[in-house]
Amino acid sequence: MNELLLLLAFQLQATNYPMLVTDQSIHRVMIVQAPSGDIIKEWCASDIPEQHRKWFRNPSEVKFSRNGKYLLTCASGGGAAIIRISDEKTLWYDSVGGNPHSLDIGPGNILVVASSTGNYTTLFRYDLNSTKRYEPNRPRRKIDFPDGHAVNFYDGYFYVAGANQIKAYEVRQGKRKKNLPDLVAVESYTIPGIGAHDMIYGAREKVFYLTTVDTLLEFHATDGSFHPVPGKISRNIKSYSEGANKDLPSTVTVPKEQWWTDEVTDLQGKTILKIPGARIYKARWLIGYINTYKEYDKNGKLIRDVAW
Repeated sequence: MNELLLLLAFQLQATNYPMLVTDQSIHRVMIVQAPSGDIIKEWCASDIPEQHRKWFRNPSEVKFSRNGKYLLTCASGGGAAIIRISDEKTLWYDSVGGNPHSLDIGPGNILVVASSTGNYTTLFRYDLNSTKRYEPNRPRRKIDFPDGHAVNFYDGYFYVAGANQIKAYEVRQGKRKKNLPDLVAVESYTIPGIGAHDMIYGAREKVFYLTTVDTLLEFHATDGSFHPVPGKISRNIKSYSEGANKDLPSTVTVPKEQWWTDEVTDLQGKTILKIPGARIYKARWLIGYINTYKEYDKNGKLIRDVAW
């Protein structure tokens, strides 16, 4: 956990913990205290040109980077963005289209967005030091993928989930577009269920949590196996977040109305966070599960571990 997150943790009362929340009632992503609901940080695209803010209506994902410096968000309006947590500044954004549901970044300044409409996943190369946060017609590469709802970079691969499958993609140098690599599928797994929705890594190595229309599963990338997660709540879960210790239970968001709710609960239905009037879609504990990326030289010698 970096210095900022440690500072936030010490500022909170012992009974409150930071949580990432998407609130579609006023199109914002937040860091809030749970269970109090007090806002620590908030972003609603107010620092980007007004004509582009519609891209960030109905935020559908919020994560933070493995080095703990940035929030990652995308929205049903078509947008994706990287935000610096310390001052809530937008450092990079674009319109992806296709109802983006999830995104993640990896080493080499690669960003991948999964869109549920149009059956594609999009790859960008971002630059957080550039003065051009947005560029019209920015180069991108589209990869065919049905009903994309989740993407996570883990241990050298982008894992994308949707419909009834998960694919692991390797980043390889591309030839068709300047400075953009390809995503090449190296593994494919059939999900025992339909309507894959949220997928997020946890504390254990190569274990993901996957929600579908009718169940909550662990996906073990080491052997491609799926395992039911016990709990009272298992259906129609929009987001899942693993508790990192005994004080932080694993949480879910389940719609009360259409696709949103005003509360986050544990797997038994106990309220962990309630924000009256909010339209919460996804919620995640502000906890980092460190998964550094190992860089090797051409002879296979380890050069360094990278946290991005």
